[in-house]
Amino acid sequence: MNGLRRVSFHTLGCRLNQAETALIAERFRLAGYAIVEHGLEAEVAVINTCSVTEHADARCRQEIRKLRRRNPDALVCAVGCYAQADSSAVAAILGVDLVVGNDRKFALVDLIDQSTDWNHTQVHVSRNPDADGIELHPAAHPRPGALTVSVRHPGRRTRTGAARP
Repeated sequence: MNGLRRVSFHTLGCRLNQAETALIAERFRLAGYAIVEHGLEAEVAVINTCSVTEHADARCRQEIRKLRRRNPDALVCAVGCYAQADSSAVAAILGVDLVVGNDRKFALVDLIDQSTDWNHTQVHVSRNPDADGIELHPAAHPRPGALTVSVRHPGRRTRTGAARP
């Protein structure tokens, strides 16, 4: 999609999402896009989603709809955790043009620039992103039924947390 010059970003969720949005924005800047404040007119609008709770999912849907109303001609891109966890629900939101999972979000500018067909929502989500870097330790957590999950990202530090099945 040639001729795009302005891109805006909106981040929901944790500090990791905020840091990743900054990295994605830098890739757009290096590709020649002007970064504009969220809510201002832009040809591309990116929302980095969160999916920690059902409430977070609902907030993501609400923010995507608000974004479309404020900027009806923008190419709306949903990336991140909610896009990864429930890509079909995100793709079904009226006005979403591109859904990108966690493993492809840093290639977002390339996905946009390489696409020629925006007549339908495009979805770029792998079923098991970084599956080789995920380790489950069922006996390592003190709460019954909980798991300790360690996620290794190439070139980044390991993140560890508790999860309930």
